[in-house]
Amino acid sequence: MAMLMFVTSASGQSFFDNGRNAVFSFGSAVLSADETSIGFEDNYLLGLGYQRAWGDWGALLYGLEGGLAQRFGQTYTLEAWGGIFARYNFDVGSLRIAPALTFGLSAVTDPMVGGETNRQDDNGDGDAHLLFYLGPEISFGMAEHPEYEVFARLHHRSGAWGTLGEMHGAADAVALGVRSFF
Repeated sequence: MAMLMFVTSASGQSFFDNGRNAVFSFGSAVLSADETSIGFEDNYLLGLGYQRAWGDWGALLYGLEGGLAQRFGQTYTLEAWGGIFARYNFDVGSLRIAPALTFGLSAVTDPMVGGETNRQDDNGDGDAHLLFYLGPEISFGMAEHPEYEVFARLHHRSGAWGTLGEMHGAADAVALGVRSFF
């Protein structure tokens, strides 16, 4: 109960107090998973992204996101993604926390050797070039400096049970990054 005294449902500031734009960068290792285990592939991502806010509804912010990532390791490919995002800002004492979700599409120049090519082959006619993008994340910043934050995100590409590219899965990466608002 005492902890609830320190949590506010809204950050007290509109996102627009810090600007309507955000840029971010991240690095990541690509996950490998099957029915029995989860681990990391010898593949990595380095990415840059941009967010443009359309509006906010109290502490809920929504807008557009786009980005580019260099995928390297066993294969060198490029990825571009874009979609809509929503995030909810709240403060716990002087710590600002913001869970968020991005949903859209992801296109790559070539599938990565590893999980994507294995799933593409498993599905026979699978094609991992254009898939759905899902990016759930949690970010942390200081309420006194809301223009900067760090985040952890699941960078997920999927055919959504065969809806796109006859793919039943594709690739996941656990990304850590920084974001700046302006």
